[in-house]
Amino acid sequence: MVGRQLHYDGHDLVVARLAADFARHGVEPRHLRLYKNSAEREAGFYEQVALPLLKQRNPAARRRALDTVDELSRLGENLRSALLRRALEDFGRQPEKPARRS
Repeated sequence: MVGRQLHYDGHDLVVARLAADFARHGVEPRHLRLYKNSAEREAGFYEQVALPLLKQRNPAARRRALDTVDELSRLGENLRSALLRRALEDFGRQPEKPARRS
């Protein structure tokens, strides 16, 4: 909030558009809270990892801290995507029928 007016940035616009895309599939905003909670927990974890670098209070360490958070974010996104693909791998597959005995 800036003064008495709400301020939205580009990230907010991306989130709103993605929420609208989910809504087209019948997913309500309340169901999206799991993404928000997960992102906040993940961000907190990355901040804990990089915090020792920030405490050094020099520009090089600050740059390394920001680079570390960026790298962890990319790694987390890739890991999350791989785990989701793995979890959904069997979705929609027909279960194998047991072999008939003759």
